[in-house]
Amino acid sequence: MSVARRIAKNTFSLTVGELVSKALLFFLTVLIARYLGSAGLGNYSFAISFTVLFYMLADMGLNKLALRDLPRDKTKLGQYFYNILTIKFFLSIITFVAIVLSINLTNQPYEIKLIVYLAGIYMIISESIATLFRNVFVSFEQVEYEALVTIIEKILIFALGYISLIKSQSLFWLFVMFLIAGIIKAIIGFIIIIYKFKPKFSINFKAFLPLIKNAFPFSLTYLLATVYIKVDITMLTLMRNSTEVGWYTAAANLIFALVIIPAVFMRAVFPNMTRYYKTDKTAFIRSCRLSLKYLIIVGMPICIGGIITSKQLIKLIYGEGFSESTIAFQILLVFLFLYFIKWALNIALYAADLEKKVVWSYLVGLLVNVGLNFILIPIWSYIGAGITTIITEMIVVTVIYHYFITRISRLVIQDYLIKPLISVAIMGFVIYFLDEAPILLTILIGGIVYTISILFLKTLDNEDKRLIRQVLKV
Repeated sequence: MSVARRIAKNTFSLTVGELVSKALLFFLTVLIARYLGSAGLGNYSFAISFTVLFYMLADMGLNKLALRDLPRDKTKLGQYFYNILTIKFFLSIITFVAIVLSINLTNQPYEIKLIVYLAGIYMIISESIATLFRNVFVSFEQVEYEALVTIIEKILIFALGYISLIKSQSLFWLFVMFLIAGIIKAIIGFIIIIYKFKPKFSINFKAFLPLIKNAFPFSLTYLLATVYIKVDITMLTLMRNSTEVGWYTAAANLIFALVIIPAVFMRAVFPNMTRYYKTDKTAFIRSCRLSLKYLIIVGMPICIGGIITSKQLIKLIYGEGFSESTIAFQILLVFLFLYFIKWALNIALYAADLEKKVVWSYLVGLLVNVGLNFILIPIWSYIGAGITTIITEMIVVTVIYHYFITRISRLVIQDYLIKPLISVAIMGFVIYFLDEAPILLTILIGGIVYTISILFLKTLDNEDKRLIRQVLKV
Protein backbone atom coordinates (compact mmCIF):
# COMPACT_ATOMS: atom_id res chain seq x y z
CA MET A 1 0.00 0.00 0.00
CA SER A 2 1.42 3.42 -0.98
CA VAL A 3 2.12 6.03 1.69
CA ALA A 4 -0.58 8.33 0.29
CA ARG A 5 -3.16 5.56 0.29
CA ARG A 6 -2.19 4.46 3.80
CA ILE A 7 -2.51 8.03 5.09
CA ALA A 8 -5.89 8.32 3.36
CA LYS A 9 -7.04 5.08 4.98
CA ASN A 10 -5.89 6.20 8.39
CA THR A 11 -7.42 9.63 7.94
CA PHE A 12 -10.74 8.06 6.96
CA SER A 13 -10.75 5.70 9.95
CA LEU A 14 -9.82 8.46 12.37
CA THR A 15 -12.36 10.82 10.82
CA VAL A 16 -15.19 8.32 11.16
CA GLY A 17 -14.24 7.62 14.76
CA GLU A 18 -13.91 11.28 15.67
CA LEU A 19 -17.01 12.42 13.78
CA VAL A 20 -19.20 9.81 15.42
CA SER A 21 -17.75 10.41 18.89
CA LYS A 22 -17.77 14.21 18.60
CA ALA A 23 -21.29 14.19 17.20
CA LEU A 24 -22.55 12.06 20.08
CA LEU A 25 -20.77 14.21 22.64
CA PHE A 26 -22.02 17.36 20.95
CA PHE A 27 -25.63 16.17 20.96
CA LEU A 28 -25.23 15.23 24.61
CA THR A 29 -24.07 18.80 25.26
CA VAL A 30 -27.18 20.08 23.51
CA LEU A 31 -29.31 17.80 25.71
CA ILE A 32 -27.56 19.16 28.79
CA ALA A 33 -28.39 22.68 27.64
CA ARG A 34 -32.03 21.79 27.03
CA TYR A 35 -32.56 19.74 30.23
CA LEU A 36 -30.39 21.73 32.65
CA GLY A 37 -30.34 25.18 31.00
CA SER A 38 -27.40 27.52 30.47
CA ALA A 39 -26.45 27.38 34.17
CA GLY A 40 -26.28 23.57 34.09
CA LEU A 41 -24.24 23.68 30.89
CA GLY A 42 -21.93 26.20 32.53
CA ASN A 43 -21.37 23.93 35.54
CA TYR A 44 -20.75 20.93 33.26
CA SER A 45 -18.23 22.93 31.25
CA PHE A 46 -16.50 24.17 34.39
CA ALA A 47 -16.04 20.62 35.72
CA ILE A 48 -14.50 19.47 32.42
CA SER A 49 -12.32 22.56 31.99
CA PHE A 50 -11.09 22.50 35.59
CA THR A 51 -9.99 18.86 35.50
CA VAL A 52 -8.39 19.19 32.06
CA LEU A 53 -5.99 21.68 33.62
CA PHE A 54 -4.50 18.73 35.55
CA TYR A 55 -3.97 16.50 32.50
CA MET A 56 -0.31 17.48 32.35
CA LEU A 57 0.27 16.04 35.81
CA ALA A 58 -1.49 12.78 34.88
CA ASP A 59 0.41 12.36 31.62
CA MET A 60 3.70 14.32 31.86
CA GLY A 61 3.94 14.27 28.06
CA LEU A 62 4.47 10.50 27.96
CA ASN A 63 1.68 9.85 25.44
CA LYS A 64 3.16 12.30 22.94
CA LEU A 65 6.64 10.87 23.45
CA ALA A 66 5.39 7.37 22.65
CA LEU A 67 3.60 8.67 19.55
CA ARG A 68 6.78 10.30 18.26
CA ASP A 69 9.26 7.53 19.06
CA LEU A 70 7.35 4.29 18.38
CA PRO A 71 6.84 4.90 14.61
CA ARG A 72 10.63 5.22 14.33
CA ASP A 73 11.32 1.94 16.17
CA LYS A 74 8.36 -0.35 16.85
CA THR A 75 10.57 -2.87 18.66
CA LYS A 76 10.49 -0.53 21.67
CA LEU A 77 6.77 -1.17 22.23
CA GLY A 78 7.20 -3.39 25.28
CA GLN A 79 9.54 -1.09 27.18
CA TYR A 80 7.54 2.04 26.32
CA PHE A 81 4.13 0.50 27.01
CA TYR A 82 4.77 -1.10 30.39
CA ASN A 83 7.15 1.54 31.72
CA ILE A 84 4.79 4.38 30.82
CA LEU A 85 1.79 2.49 32.19
CA THR A 86 3.58 1.97 35.50
CA ILE A 87 4.58 5.63 35.72
CA LYS A 88 0.99 6.65 35.00
CA PHE A 89 -0.29 4.55 37.90
CA PHE A 90 1.65 6.70 40.36
CA LEU A 91 0.88 9.92 38.49
CA SER A 92 -2.85 9.13 38.62
CA ILE A 93 -2.86 9.05 42.42
CA ILE A 94 -0.94 12.33 42.63
CA THR A 95 -3.25 13.96 40.07
CA PHE A 96 -6.47 13.04 41.84
CA VAL A 97 -5.15 14.34 45.16
CA ALA A 98 -4.16 17.60 43.44
CA ILE A 99 -7.64 17.97 41.92
CA VAL A 100 -9.35 17.41 45.29
CA LEU A 101 -7.09 19.87 47.09
CA SER A 102 -7.40 22.53 44.37
CA ILE A 103 -11.19 22.50 44.03
CA ASN A 104 -11.53 22.74 47.80
CA LEU A 105 -9.56 25.98 47.74
CA THR A 106 -12.40 27.57 45.74
CA ASN A 107 -15.79 28.71 46.99
CA GLN A 108 -17.70 26.36 44.70
CA PRO A 109 -20.68 24.56 46.32
CA TYR A 110 -20.34 20.92 47.39
CA GLU A 111 -22.38 19.67 44.40
CA ILE A 112 -19.89 21.24 41.99
CA LYS A 113 -16.92 19.82 43.90
CA LEU A 114 -18.47 16.36 43.72
CA ILE A 115 -18.84 16.42 39.93
CA VAL A 116 -15.27 17.74 39.65
CA TYR A 117 -14.06 14.65 41.56
CA LEU A 118 -15.88 12.37 39.11
CA ALA A 119 -14.69 14.35 36.09
CA GLY A 120 -11.13 14.08 37.41
CA ILE A 121 -11.22 10.30 37.68
CA TYR A 122 -12.75 10.08 34.20
CA MET A 123 -10.02 12.32 32.78
CA ILE A 124 -7.28 10.19 34.33
CA ILE A 125 -8.67 6.91 32.96
CA SER A 126 -10.05 7.97 29.57
CA GLU A 127 -7.70 10.77 28.55
CA SER A 128 -4.39 9.89 30.20
CA ILE A 129 -4.25 6.10 30.40
CA ALA A 130 -6.47 5.13 27.44
CA THR A 131 -4.79 7.68 25.16
CA LEU A 132 -1.55 5.71 25.53
CA PHE A 133 -3.39 2.74 24.03
CA ARG A 134 -4.73 4.92 21.20
CA ASN A 135 -1.24 6.19 20.41
CA VAL A 136 0.02 2.62 20.10
CA PHE A 137 -2.66 2.00 17.46
CA VAL A 138 -1.62 5.15 15.57
CA SER A 139 2.10 4.32 15.81
CA PHE A 140 1.46 0.95 14.17
CA GLU A 141 -0.87 2.70 11.67
CA GLN A 142 -3.80 0.47 12.62
CA VAL A 143 -6.08 3.31 13.62
CA GLU A 144 -9.27 1.32 13.05
CA TYR A 145 -8.79 0.05 16.60
CA GLU A 146 -8.62 3.62 17.88
CA ALA A 147 -11.83 4.44 16.04
CA LEU A 148 -13.48 1.36 17.53
CA VAL A 149 -12.70 2.09 21.18
CA THR A 150 -13.50 5.79 20.76
CA ILE A 151 -16.91 5.10 19.21
CA ILE A 152 -17.79 2.48 21.84
CA GLU A 153 -16.99 4.91 24.65
CA LYS A 154 -18.98 7.79 23.17
CA ILE A 155 -22.00 5.58 22.41
CA LEU A 156 -22.01 4.49 26.05
CA ILE A 157 -21.61 8.08 27.27
CA PHE A 158 -24.44 9.33 25.06
CA ALA A 159 -26.85 6.48 25.83
CA LEU A 160 -26.19 6.32 29.56
CA GLY A 161 -25.94 10.10 29.81
CA TYR A 162 -29.27 10.59 28.04
CA ILE A 163 -30.94 8.14 30.41
CA SER A 164 -29.42 9.88 33.45
CA LEU A 165 -30.61 13.30 32.24
CA ILE A 166 -34.15 12.01 31.71
CA LYS A 167 -34.32 10.14 35.00
CA SER A 168 -32.45 12.44 37.37
CA GLN A 169 -31.66 15.72 35.56
CA SER A 170 -28.47 15.64 37.62
CA LEU A 171 -24.87 16.33 36.63
CA PHE A 172 -23.70 13.90 39.32
CA TRP A 173 -25.26 10.86 37.65
CA LEU A 174 -24.21 12.13 34.24
CA PHE A 175 -20.55 12.07 35.32
CA VAL A 176 -21.02 8.61 36.86
CA MET A 177 -22.01 7.46 33.36
CA PHE A 178 -18.92 9.16 31.93
CA LEU A 179 -16.76 7.23 34.38
CA ILE A 180 -18.34 3.86 33.55
CA ALA A 181 -17.81 4.44 29.82
CA GLY A 182 -14.20 5.52 30.36
CA ILE A 183 -13.37 2.37 32.32
CA ILE A 184 -14.86 0.15 29.61
CA LYS A 185 -12.89 2.04 26.94
CA ALA A 186 -9.61 1.53 28.80
CA ILE A 187 -10.25 -2.19 29.31
CA ILE A 188 -11.05 -2.77 25.62
CA GLY A 189 -7.96 -0.84 24.49
CA PHE A 190 -5.69 -2.78 26.84
CA ILE A 191 -7.06 -6.14 25.68
CA ILE A 192 -6.54 -5.25 22.00
CA ILE A 193 -2.91 -4.25 22.60
CA ILE A 194 -2.10 -7.39 24.60
CA TYR A 195 -3.63 -9.81 22.07
CA LYS A 196 -2.95 -7.94 18.81
CA PHE A 197 0.48 -6.34 19.28
CA LYS A 198 1.81 -8.62 22.06
CA PRO A 199 4.20 -6.17 23.75
CA LYS A 200 7.04 -7.96 25.55
CA PHE A 201 6.71 -7.38 29.28
CA SER A 202 9.51 -5.09 30.40
CA ILE A 203 9.66 -2.75 33.38
CA ASN A 204 12.91 -0.92 34.04
CA PHE A 205 12.71 1.50 36.94
CA LYS A 206 15.95 3.13 35.80
CA ALA A 207 14.18 4.13 32.57
CA PHE A 208 11.48 6.10 34.39
CA LEU A 209 13.49 9.28 34.87
CA PRO A 210 14.84 9.46 31.27
CA LEU A 211 11.33 8.87 29.92
CA ILE A 212 9.88 11.66 32.05
CA LYS A 213 12.77 13.97 31.15
CA ASN A 214 12.33 13.40 27.40
CA ALA A 215 8.56 13.75 27.67
CA PHE A 216 8.57 16.89 29.81
CA PRO A 217 8.61 19.42 26.91
CA PHE A 218 5.47 17.77 25.50
CA SER A 219 3.90 18.06 28.94
CA LEU A 220 4.73 21.74 29.24
CA THR A 221 3.33 22.41 25.78
CA TYR A 222 0.07 20.72 26.70
CA LEU A 223 -0.19 22.69 29.93
CA LEU A 224 0.41 26.01 28.24
CA ALA A 225 -1.94 25.23 25.34
CA THR A 226 -4.67 24.05 27.70
CA VAL A 227 -4.41 27.15 29.83
CA TYR A 228 -4.83 29.57 26.95
CA ILE A 229 -7.60 27.54 25.30
CA LYS A 230 -9.52 26.33 28.36
CA VAL A 231 -8.75 28.85 31.07
CA ASP A 232 -11.17 31.37 29.57
CA ILE A 233 -14.12 29.23 30.70
CA THR A 234 -12.64 28.80 34.16
CA MET A 235 -12.00 32.55 34.47
CA LEU A 236 -15.49 33.35 33.17
CA THR A 237 -16.96 31.06 35.83
CA LEU A 238 -14.98 32.74 38.59
CA MET A 239 -15.46 36.32 37.35
CA ARG A 240 -18.97 36.32 35.78
CA ASN A 241 -22.07 34.10 36.09
CA SER A 242 -23.04 30.61 34.88
CA THR A 243 -25.45 31.95 32.26
CA GLU A 244 -22.71 33.88 30.45
CA VAL A 245 -20.43 30.85 30.71
CA GLY A 246 -23.20 28.79 29.10
CA TRP A 247 -23.48 31.20 26.16
CA TYR A 248 -19.73 31.10 25.58
CA THR A 249 -19.57 27.34 26.05
CA ALA A 250 -22.30 26.81 23.45
CA ALA A 251 -20.16 28.61 20.86
CA ALA A 252 -16.90 27.02 22.03
CA ASN A 253 -18.33 23.50 21.79
CA LEU A 254 -19.12 24.03 18.11
CA ILE A 255 -15.51 25.09 17.57
CA PHE A 256 -14.12 22.17 19.55
CA ALA A 257 -16.24 19.85 17.39
CA LEU A 258 -14.49 21.26 14.31
CA VAL A 259 -10.90 21.08 15.57
CA ILE A 260 -11.02 17.35 14.91
CA ILE A 261 -10.38 18.15 11.22
CA PRO A 262 -6.74 19.29 11.56
CA ALA A 263 -6.20 16.98 14.52
CA VAL A 264 -7.33 13.87 12.63
CA PHE A 265 -5.41 14.72 9.46
CA MET A 266 -2.15 15.50 11.24
CA ARG A 267 -2.55 12.46 13.51
CA ALA A 268 -2.71 10.28 10.39
CA VAL A 269 0.28 12.04 8.81
CA PHE A 270 2.47 12.28 11.93
CA PRO A 271 3.87 8.69 12.01
CA ASN A 272 5.23 9.17 8.50
CA MET A 273 6.50 12.69 9.22
CA THR A 274 8.46 11.64 12.30
CA ARG A 275 9.90 8.68 10.37
CA TYR A 276 10.77 10.85 7.33
CA TYR A 277 12.64 13.30 9.55
CA LYS A 278 15.14 10.55 10.35
CA THR A 279 15.28 8.91 6.91
CA ASP A 280 14.32 11.38 4.14
CA LYS A 281 14.49 15.13 4.87
CA THR A 282 13.17 16.05 1.41
CA ALA A 283 10.06 13.95 1.91
CA PHE A 284 9.69 15.42 5.40
CA ILE A 285 9.69 19.03 4.17
CA ARG A 286 7.32 18.15 1.32
CA SER A 287 4.87 16.54 3.74
CA CYS A 288 5.02 19.63 5.99
CA ARG A 289 4.20 21.98 3.12
CA LEU A 290 1.44 19.82 1.71
CA SER A 291 -0.15 19.43 5.14
CA LEU A 292 -0.24 23.21 5.60
CA LYS A 293 -1.65 23.73 2.11
CA TYR A 294 -4.48 21.22 2.54
CA LEU A 295 -5.45 22.51 5.98
CA ILE A 296 -5.66 26.08 4.67
CA ILE A 297 -7.84 24.93 1.76
CA VAL A 298 -10.20 23.15 4.16
CA GLY A 299 -10.12 25.65 7.02
CA MET A 300 -10.82 28.87 5.15
CA PRO A 301 -14.37 28.06 3.91
CA ILE A 302 -15.31 26.72 7.34
CA CYS A 303 -14.28 30.02 8.91
CA ILE A 304 -15.93 32.40 6.44
CA GLY A 305 -18.98 30.23 5.78
CA GLY A 306 -19.51 29.76 9.50
CA ILE A 307 -19.33 33.50 10.17
CA ILE A 308 -21.93 34.28 7.49
CA THR A 309 -24.36 31.55 8.62
CA SER A 310 -23.62 31.75 12.36
CA LYS A 311 -27.00 33.15 13.38
CA GLN A 312 -28.92 30.35 11.64
CA LEU A 313 -26.55 27.66 12.95
CA ILE A 314 -26.84 28.75 16.59
CA LYS A 315 -30.63 28.99 16.35
CA LEU A 316 -30.90 25.58 14.66
CA ILE A 317 -28.69 23.79 17.18
CA TYR A 318 -29.42 25.49 20.49
CA GLY A 319 -32.71 27.34 19.97
CA GLU A 320 -33.67 30.97 20.60
CA GLY A 321 -32.32 30.96 24.16
CA PHE A 322 -28.70 31.01 22.94
CA SER A 323 -28.83 33.88 20.44
CA GLU A 324 -26.17 35.66 22.53
CA SER A 325 -23.76 32.88 21.53
CA THR A 326 -23.72 34.06 17.90
CA ILE A 327 -21.06 36.75 18.20
CA ALA A 328 -18.86 34.47 20.34
CA PHE A 329 -19.13 31.80 17.64
CA GLN A 330 -18.13 34.29 14.93
CA ILE A 331 -15.09 35.40 16.92
CA LEU A 332 -13.99 31.85 17.69
CA LEU A 333 -14.26 30.85 14.01
CA VAL A 334 -11.33 33.18 13.31
CA PHE A 335 -9.44 31.37 16.06
CA LEU A 336 -10.34 28.07 14.36
CA PHE A 337 -8.71 29.07 11.06
CA LEU A 338 -5.55 30.15 12.87
CA TYR A 339 -5.67 26.83 14.72
CA PHE A 340 -5.64 24.96 11.36
CA ILE A 341 -2.43 26.76 10.38
CA LYS A 342 -0.85 26.34 13.79
CA TRP A 343 -1.56 22.61 13.90
CA ALA A 344 0.34 21.94 10.67
CA LEU A 345 3.39 23.92 11.83
CA ASN A 346 3.15 22.56 15.37
CA ILE A 347 3.25 18.90 14.31
CA ALA A 348 6.17 19.62 11.99
CA LEU A 349 8.20 20.95 14.93
CA TYR A 350 7.28 17.89 17.01
CA ALA A 351 8.38 15.54 14.22
CA ALA A 352 11.68 17.44 13.91
CA ASP A 353 12.47 17.01 17.64
CA LEU A 354 11.89 20.74 18.20
CA GLU A 355 9.30 20.35 20.94
CA LYS A 356 11.20 22.79 23.18
CA LYS A 357 10.56 25.55 20.63
CA VAL A 358 6.85 24.76 20.81
CA VAL A 359 7.07 25.21 24.59
CA TRP A 360 8.45 28.73 24.19
CA SER A 361 5.74 29.57 21.66
CA TYR A 362 2.99 28.49 24.00
CA LEU A 363 4.61 30.23 26.97
CA VAL A 364 4.34 33.52 25.11
CA GLY A 365 0.70 32.71 24.36
CA LEU A 366 -0.02 31.90 27.99
CA LEU A 367 1.32 35.22 29.27
CA VAL A 368 -0.71 37.17 26.72
CA ASN A 369 -3.87 35.13 27.27
CA VAL A 370 -4.06 35.30 31.05
CA GLY A 371 -3.18 39.00 31.09
CA LEU A 372 -5.76 39.94 28.45
CA ASN A 373 -8.46 37.80 30.07
CA PHE A 374 -7.99 39.64 33.36
CA ILE A 375 -8.44 42.92 31.49
CA LEU A 376 -11.16 42.07 28.95
CA ILE A 377 -13.48 39.63 30.77
CA PRO A 378 -14.56 42.19 33.41
CA ILE A 379 -15.26 44.69 30.62
CA TRP A 380 -16.76 42.59 27.81
CA SER A 381 -17.50 39.26 29.52
CA TYR A 382 -17.44 36.28 27.13
CA ILE A 383 -16.82 38.54 24.12
CA GLY A 384 -13.60 39.66 25.78
CA ALA A 385 -12.63 36.03 26.30
CA GLY A 386 -13.16 35.34 22.60
CA ILE A 387 -11.11 38.35 21.51
CA THR A 388 -8.33 37.26 23.85
CA THR A 389 -8.33 33.79 22.29
CA ILE A 390 -7.86 35.23 18.78
CA ILE A 391 -5.03 37.57 19.79
CA THR A 392 -3.27 34.76 21.63
CA GLU A 393 -3.57 32.36 18.69
CA MET A 394 -2.20 34.97 16.26
CA ILE A 395 0.87 35.47 18.45
CA VAL A 396 1.47 31.73 18.92
CA VAL A 397 1.16 31.07 15.16
CA THR A 398 3.65 33.87 14.46
CA VAL A 399 6.22 32.49 16.91
CA ILE A 400 5.84 28.89 15.68
CA TYR A 401 6.10 30.06 12.06
CA HIS A 402 9.36 31.84 12.96
CA TYR A 403 10.82 28.64 14.38
CA PHE A 404 9.68 26.65 11.34
CA ILE A 405 11.34 28.92 8.76
CA THR A 406 14.55 29.27 10.79
CA ARG A 407 14.97 25.63 11.87
CA ILE A 408 13.27 23.51 9.19
CA SER A 409 12.68 25.21 5.83
CA ARG A 410 11.81 28.46 4.14
CA LEU A 411 8.04 28.79 3.83
CA VAL A 412 5.98 31.67 2.42
CA ILE A 413 2.55 31.16 3.95
CA GLN A 414 0.98 33.78 1.67
CA ASP A 415 1.59 31.47 -1.31
CA TYR A 416 -0.96 29.06 0.15
CA LEU A 417 -3.52 31.75 1.04
CA ILE A 418 -4.17 33.69 -2.17
CA LYS A 419 -6.17 31.20 -4.26
CA PRO A 420 -8.24 29.83 -1.34
CA LEU A 421 -8.96 33.45 -0.34
CA ILE A 422 -10.29 34.26 -3.82
CA SER A 423 -12.36 31.08 -3.81
CA VAL A 424 -13.83 31.75 -0.38
CA ALA A 425 -14.69 35.33 -1.39
CA ILE A 426 -16.72 33.96 -4.30
CA MET A 427 -18.37 31.42 -2.00
CA GLY A 428 -19.15 34.09 0.60
CA PHE A 429 -20.72 36.36 -2.03
CA VAL A 430 -23.04 33.54 -3.12
CA ILE A 431 -24.16 32.34 0.31
CA TYR A 432 -24.67 35.90 1.56
CA PHE A 433 -27.73 36.08 -0.69
CA LEU A 434 -29.05 32.70 0.50
CA ASP A 435 -29.97 33.87 4.01
CA GLU A 436 -33.60 32.82 3.50
CA ALA A 437 -32.68 29.35 2.23
CA PRO A 438 -32.50 26.29 4.53
CA ILE A 439 -29.13 26.24 6.28
CA LEU A 440 -28.16 22.77 5.01
CA LEU A 441 -28.89 23.83 1.41
CA THR A 442 -26.81 26.97 1.94
CA ILE A 443 -23.88 24.90 3.21
CA LEU A 444 -24.17 22.49 0.26
CA ILE A 445 -24.27 25.27 -2.34
CA GLY A 446 -21.40 27.08 -0.64
CA GLY A 447 -19.29 23.92 -0.65
CA ILE A 448 -19.95 23.32 -4.34
CA VAL A 449 -19.12 26.91 -5.29
CA TYR A 450 -15.90 26.83 -3.27
CA THR A 451 -14.79 23.50 -4.76
CA ILE A 452 -15.44 24.69 -8.32
CA SER A 453 -13.49 27.89 -7.62
CA ILE A 454 -10.56 25.93 -6.16
CA LEU A 455 -10.42 23.72 -9.25
CA PHE A 456 -10.89 26.61 -11.69
CA LEU A 457 -8.02 28.57 -10.13
CA LYS A 458 -5.80 25.45 -10.35
CA THR A 459 -5.07 25.50 -6.63
CA LEU A 460 -4.18 21.81 -6.85
CA ASP A 461 -0.95 21.28 -8.81
CA ASN A 462 0.42 18.16 -10.50
CA GLU A 463 1.83 16.77 -7.25
CA ASP A 464 -1.58 17.11 -5.58
CA LYS A 465 -3.23 15.33 -8.51
CA ARG A 466 -0.64 12.54 -8.35
CA LEU A 467 -1.36 12.01 -4.65
CA ILE A 468 -5.09 11.94 -5.34
CA ARG A 469 -4.57 9.32 -8.05
CA GLN A 470 -2.53 7.21 -5.62
CA VAL A 471 -5.29 7.41 -3.04
CA LEU A 472 -7.99 6.52 -5.55
CA LYS A 473 -5.74 4.12 -7.51
CA VAL A 474 -6.80 5.79 -10.74
